[in-house]
Amino acid sequence: PTRELLSMDADEFIRRLVEAVNPRTVYCGYNFTFGKNASGTAEYLVKKLQPLGIETDVTSAVLTADGTPVSSSLIRRGVLDFDG
Repeated sequence: PTRELLSMDADEFIRRLVEAVNPRTVYCGYNFTFGKNASGTAEYLVKKLQPLGIETDVTSAVLTADGTPVSSSLIRRGVLDFDG
């Protein structure tokens, strides 16, 4: 990500997303954050996009057999630990 992207507040991020992509549906994870200091959340995204007629599909957590949520960090650890 660029400094500009990282410094955008959540509303600016949404505005630019809508202008650049004009999405019909936006998909994100249940724990998605965006905007400066991760101030935007999946719930906030739904709240802001719904009045614009843009559907937001928020994916629920996927759990491992022991109940740990699957995350990019968990996947990275698994790849790094793989000695295949």
